[in-house]
Amino acid sequence: MPKKYKIIFLQTAGFLLFVLGVISLFLPFLQGIIFIICGLYLMSLSNPKYEKLFNESLSKFPRLHRMYIRFHNKIKEWLL
Repeated sequence: MPKKYKIIFLQTAGFLLFVLGVISLFLPFLQGIIFIICGLYLMSLSNPKYEKLFNESLSKFPRLHRMYIRFHNKIKEWLL
């Protein structure tokens, strides 16, 4: 699959998960924040702006930030 299509797929899937997360914040049977985080993470794989936002947010929690960096690098080399 060409890189262009992967980026489009990641952006679309991330946006849909984000929208589902916002909608599910008002529904009692879905965990909205999980969908929002997953959606933003998928968008951060293909957009440096979101990746910078994630890094700045997680830099306040060093252990979580290290885990995120390791996971992010593995996923990035696997997907892109």
